[in-house]
Amino acid sequence: MMKNNIQSEDMNPSQMSKKIIQEAIEKIKPDMDSLNQWYCQYSNGQKKRLSFDLDHLQHHVPIGSKILEIGSIPLILTTAMNQLGYKIQGVDISPERFQTAINVNKLDVLKHDIETEILNFESNNFDVVIFNEIFEHLRINPIHTMNEMLRVLKPGGILMLSTPNFMSLRNIKLLIQHNKCRADIYTEYFRLQEIGHMGHVRLYTTAEVSIFLQKIGFETTKIIFRGSSDKISWKGVIENRLFQVFPKLRPFFSLIAKKEGK
Repeated sequence: MMKNNIQSEDMNPSQMSKKIIQEAIEKIKPDMDSLNQWYCQYSNGQKKRLSFDLDHLQHHVPIGSKILEIGSIPLILTTAMNQLGYKIQGVDISPERFQTAINVNKLDVLKHDIETEILNFESNNFDVVIFNEIFEHLRINPIHTMNEMLRVLKPGGILMLSTPNFMSLRNIKLLIQHNKCRADIYTEYFRLQEIGHMGHVRLYTTAEVSIFLQKIGFETTKIIFRGSSDKISWKGVIENRLFQVFPKLRPFFSLIAKKEGK
């Protein structure tokens, strides 16, 4: 299933990546006032994860590589990668929400529904596909979506995917105490009905994602468990110590998979 798989615990982002992400956050503003509060909450809540993603990218991908980023909005990582000199092609289901920021920061982001449409790119075109925090949102046919990711990657190209960890300490506690996981099915489908897209359809284990990708034509080469407790209490201290000993209990994981072939 996985060759040369390296499982590692969470890492603190570098100061340089944190600086670049913060600068990117300050360069972006939604076109709709109704999104201002969401953007503020998102950027504050996700900047550590985005800084980690930027470090992760620089460690594995040479500057100048051609990257396809799925789900570019709200453009924070897109802007940061562009600043570093990567050749970024973004796609998003609704890029017009941030069209001014796309223009001002000279980004290339196309409107596209990855669940129902064929990507408008030639086969064997990109060195890297970034698929961060998207897999858990797929609701129609993940086989179609991930086949398209495989098609547009060059032979030997890599898929960088991150997603919440179903086997996290948080989810195990929810299952034991409340007989449910984090996703509220009704709420998520209500969002689909009201705004046209939904949140988490379901969460996955590392084995589930790796086996699925193997059947598509990817070879998983690395998994990093990431995330820590944000509780400022003795419970948070205990959780973080547990994560150090048992990294597989962390709330998220990042995965690198290689397209088979030379």
